[in-house]
Amino acid sequence: MFTNNKPPKTISIFYVGKKDRFYNVLNIFFLYQTNISVEKLLTPNGGIDIIEAESFPVVVVDGNSEKFGFKKSLDLLALIIKVMPEKKVIVFTDEFDKTIMQQARAKGAKGYFFRDLNNLKSIADCINCVFDGQTAFNQPIMKKNETNNP
Repeated sequence: MFTNNKPPKTISIFYVGKKDRFYNVLNIFFLYQTNISVEKLLTPNGGIDIIEAESFPVVVVDGNSEKFGFKKSLDLLALIIKVMPEKKVIVFTDEFDKTIMQQARAKGAKGYFFRDLNNLKSIADCINCVFDGQTAFNQPIMKKNETNNP
């Protein structure tokens, strides 16, 4: 099960995003199925104090910065990278957005995922990869059209 009979190290994350049904399911999944723990949550209504992010190994941030009062997408990512250039930051979006994913990578993000209940394991894998010093830019798996052509 675990290598060396030791459970993996718990990864405490700083999560900047909305608290909704998806977040609640993701948090329960993390709690019971992974080594990830959301220790700090900032929501659009709660204001932004990114200095607190300094004590967390991984920051997970919504790519739609407009929700937090910024003018453009990824402005919050840019601010975090400017203040803490060595911080491991993962960007997420509500749906897969290749442009945001590429821009996030170019701005210094170490990972990307999109919010999807079918994507929970992939999200956990992304966070673990980034925690371990790798990059992880998750994309949807495209399946071949299996319908018969007439």
